[in-house]
Amino acid sequence: MSTKTSYPRSTSVHEAGHAVVTWSLGVPVGALWVNADDASGGAKIGSTTHLKVTEQIAVCWGGAVAQKVFNCPGA
Repeated sequence: MSTKTSYPRSTSVHEAGHAVVTWSLGVPVGALWVNADDASGGAKIGSTTHLKVTEQIAVCWGGAVAQKVFNCPGA
Protein backbone atom coordinates (compact mmCIF):
# COMPACT_ATOMS: atom_id res chain seq x y z
CA MET A 1 0.00 0.00 0.00
CA SER A 2 1.43 3.37 -0.97
CA THR A 3 0.91 6.66 0.75
CA LYS A 4 0.26 9.54 -1.60
CA THR A 5 0.04 13.14 -0.51
CA SER A 6 -2.46 15.13 -2.52
CA TYR A 7 -2.10 18.87 -2.90
CA PRO A 8 -5.16 20.62 -4.22
CA ARG A 9 -4.45 22.00 -7.69
CA SER A 10 -6.58 25.08 -7.19
CA THR A 11 -4.67 26.11 -4.06
CA SER A 12 -1.35 25.57 -5.80
CA VAL A 13 -2.39 27.67 -8.78
CA HIS A 14 -3.80 30.37 -6.49
CA GLU A 15 -0.58 30.73 -4.49
CA ALA A 16 1.53 30.62 -7.65
CA GLY A 17 -0.56 33.47 -9.04
CA HIS A 18 0.28 35.64 -6.03
CA ALA A 19 3.95 34.73 -6.33
CA VAL A 20 4.24 35.45 -10.06
CA VAL A 21 2.65 38.89 -9.75
CA THR A 22 4.74 39.72 -6.69
CA TRP A 23 7.96 38.56 -8.37
CA SER A 24 7.15 40.51 -11.56
CA LEU A 25 6.96 43.68 -9.44
CA GLY A 26 10.48 43.07 -8.13
CA VAL A 27 9.53 41.77 -4.69
CA PRO A 28 11.46 38.70 -3.49
CA VAL A 29 9.50 35.45 -3.23
CA GLY A 30 10.89 32.97 -0.72
CA ALA A 31 8.52 30.01 -0.63
CA LEU A 32 5.06 28.70 -1.46
CA TRP A 33 3.20 26.02 0.45
CA VAL A 34 -0.03 24.07 0.33
CA ASN A 35 -1.47 22.25 3.33
CA ALA A 36 -2.94 18.93 2.18
CA ASP A 37 -5.02 18.61 5.37
CA ASP A 38 -7.27 21.60 4.77
CA ALA A 39 -6.28 22.86 1.29
CA SER A 40 -4.96 26.12 2.70
CA GLY A 41 -1.81 27.68 1.38
CA GLY A 42 0.49 30.63 1.59
CA ALA A 43 3.40 32.48 0.10
CA LYS A 44 6.43 33.96 1.84
CA ILE A 45 7.15 37.22 0.10
CA GLY A 46 9.10 40.36 0.83
CA SER A 47 7.50 43.62 1.88
CA THR A 48 5.03 45.15 -0.54
CA THR A 49 4.52 48.43 1.34
CA HIS A 50 6.64 50.34 -1.19
CA LEU A 51 4.37 49.30 -4.06
CA LYS A 52 1.71 51.59 -5.49
CA VAL A 53 -1.83 50.81 -4.34
CA THR A 54 -2.69 49.44 -7.79
CA GLU A 55 0.30 47.08 -7.61
CA GLN A 56 -0.71 45.90 -4.13
CA ILE A 57 -4.20 45.19 -5.48
CA ALA A 58 -2.65 43.23 -8.37
CA VAL A 59 -0.75 41.07 -5.85
CA CYS A 60 -3.99 40.39 -3.96
CA TRP A 61 -5.92 39.52 -7.11
CA GLY A 62 -3.11 37.44 -8.61
CA GLY A 63 -4.35 34.25 -6.96
CA ALA A 64 -7.97 34.56 -8.08
CA VAL A 65 -7.00 35.54 -11.62
CA ALA A 66 -4.63 32.57 -11.92
CA GLN A 67 -7.43 30.23 -10.84
CA LYS A 68 -9.70 31.72 -13.53
CA VAL A 69 -7.03 31.57 -16.26
CA PHE A 70 -6.14 27.94 -15.47
CA ASN A 71 -9.74 26.88 -14.81
CA CYS A 72 -9.14 25.89 -11.19
CA PRO A 73 -12.16 27.05 -9.21
CA GLY A 74 -11.85 27.02 -5.44
CA ALA A 75 -13.92 24.81 -3.20
